[in-house]
Amino acid sequence: MRQRPKASGTAAVSLESERAGCQQEMETVQLNQDTLMGFLRRHSSRAKTVYRPLICPFDELLPHVPLHSQVLDIGCGGGAWMSLIAGFREPSRLDGMDPDTVAADEARLLLGKVSPRCPWSVTTGDLHSFARPVSEYDVVTMVDVLHHIPPAMQWSTLAELHHSMKPGALLILKDIDRASPLVLFNKLHDLLLAGEIGFERSADAAASELARLQFEVTAKSHRRLWWYPHYTIVARRAAN
Repeated sequence: MRQRPKASGTAAVSLESERAGCQQEMETVQLNQDTLMGFLRRHSSRAKTVYRPLICPFDELLPHVPLHSQVLDIGCGGGAWMSLIAGFREPSRLDGMDPDTVAADEARLLLGKVSPRCPWSVTTGDLHSFARPVSEYDVVTMVDVLHHIPPAMQWSTLAELHHSMKPGALLILKDIDRASPLVLFNKLHDLLLAGEIGFERSADAAASELARLQFEVTAKSHRRLWWYPHYTIVARRAAN
């Protein structure tokens, strides 16, 4: 995908002014469920994609993604989250990966309709087969992915990310809170839609493990949508 050439002199000043204006406009957008569903509805006819903001707190996650950053989404599924990043956070680069071939194909189709104004890609595979260095990204996201990783590999996956991410980069981890009795509804959801039962961790356990790995936890929140007990942790990869 082609990139804009670098500007210089007065053109650079004009470009910076345009970018600042864009940032101000993006920050005043009302990030609520209706806005996000309206955006997805313009690009997809799949109910699972359009209505996902009703059960996943994308409106809370998006402000944690800095504008114009390079973003990597691990376990991108059908691409709804990547599409919202493209539409509302103006990334300078956007890449995703998913080991499921059908999901990765759906994500490519959706992103093609959204047409991000930056280089983007969707790879069929996982973190180990991903070609680009994770250290190139400002933000790494894992949305409802951790509980699908085999339990014995969950903490080692976070450790691998800490090792690979550059100092100052953000990890945005959104998952289902095992400490809530409502976790049983998520297990039923996964059994019906994914054909498997995941292994959820509590928000406290995930935050403790990130801190043990020497991530700096900068934000932690809980939110229930319908019968889904979500938690979000934002953690910064500290300098060595």
